[in-house]
Amino acid sequence: MNKQNLTSRNVKEFNFLAKYYDSSIFSWFFKNSYKKVKKQLGDIQGKNILSIACGTGTLEINLARLNSNAKIVGFDLSQEMLRIAQEKIGDLKNIQFSEGNVENLPFPDQSFDKIVCVHAFHHFSDSEKALKEMQRVLVANGTLLIFDAVKETFLGKLFIFIVENFIEPGVKHFSKEEWMKLLQESGYKNVEIQKVNSFHAFFMGTKI
Repeated sequence: MNKQNLTSRNVKEFNFLAKYYDSSIFSWFFKNSYKKVKKQLGDIQGKNILSIACGTGTLEINLARLNSNAKIVGFDLSQEMLRIAQEKIGDLKNIQFSEGNVENLPFPDQSFDKIVCVHAFHHFSDSEKALKEMQRVLVANGTLLIFDAVKETFLGKLFIFIVENFIEPGVKHFSKEEWMKLLQESGYKNVEIQKVNSFHAFFMGTKI
């Protein structure tokens, strides 16, 4: 599947799935991941945080509520996901949502202290371009935190094989070695990969 077709399919798929995200197995699946991500992010008070592929904004709204002095921006390519996220904001003043493609982020250089991307990187049609765009909008010494499936254990490889060949043909996951190379060649320093379970890992890097 070419890059344009994958992006187009992503938009259609997630616009359709949006109405099910907060009341289905998706909610259960993401809940535990979000707990791990919040812990890994650490103290974000006073920081500008960008969440790529934010979906219906569950993680982002929670971060905004827990960190009143942080500014949270949720970014997604799905209008329907963002419509639902916007409806959930309530009276929160430190969060906003923006629509677009990760390969062309609509933000100035050095806008964010931390960028997070959860269960989404495998959907991006141009991995290297996405990483370079994220680096562009990070401040010096800003950090990138990606949470995704990794080709490492037998169960992880089996899970990814099923996803890539039957559930979502066209998406792409990477091994630890491939992740390390991707991040380093995209200009990140202090690259670290932290295994979470048999299926997932954190992939982290710093903009120097």
